[in-house]
Amino acid sequence: MGVTIYPTAAGDHEPTAEQNNRTLKERVRVALARLPYKVVPKVITECLGHPAAELLNVFPQKDSISSHFSPQQLIDNVNINYKSDMVAELGQYVHAIGTHSSNSMEHILDTLSDTLRNTEETLRILPLSDRT
Repeated sequence: MGVTIYPTAAGDHEPTAEQNNRTLKERVRVALARLPYKVVPKVITECLGHPAAELLNVFPQKDSISSHFSPQQLIDNVNINYKSDMVAELGQYVHAIGTHSSNSMEHILDTLSDTLRNTEETLRILPLSDRT
């Protein structure tokens, strides 16, 4: 395939990887600062990294293989639809209709949105009743 590997020593300075880490950390800090909570629930803190990394792969990069297609389109073959995929932000309060396990009756759940979407193309939510 014509791939050349340039190994580096442990602890060696790699500016591209360090810049990527700083960018991801900054995205997580911004997401944390935008949450409307004085105390952030542990479950939300654990979920901050995935949407930040996913959003970095949604848009094409100027020094990428393609200037028209994003890394997510090239690797996962997934197109982002703003109206269906970006419905709620991380930590946004949403109501969802679900069934209770004991009596199978539909009811409205008080929930927080977790990520943009999951593999089933549905909004992943965190029920407020599941406190950890």
